[in-house]
Amino acid sequence: MSARPSSTATGPTRRHARHAALLTGVSVMALFLANAAVMARPLGGQAPTPSAAAMAASQSAAQEAAAVAQQSQDALARATRAIQAMQAVQDAARLAAQAS
Repeated sequence: MSARPSSTATGPTRRHARHAALLTGVSVMALFLANAAVMARPLGGQAPTPSAAAMAASQSAAQEAAAVAQQSQDALARATRAIQAMQAVQDAARLAAQAS
């Protein structure tokens, strides 16, 4: 028996390390290529402009959203006033009960 490790014990380890390094390199290259594709521009170099119909739909949706928000605020204000009125009635009933 020799004190030196056999050549078969180091062979698979080196192969595994080379395989891992190759896989890492390919993965990094794929990430770079994917990132470059995301940043691609149209051939004319200008960003596409939305159509008039898309702009009109967007403005209409924004107006509807603003109207719904206003209705919600009005409903909350009415609910707050109703709660305050109910509390006032309860306070008056409590005072009347204490007075008698």
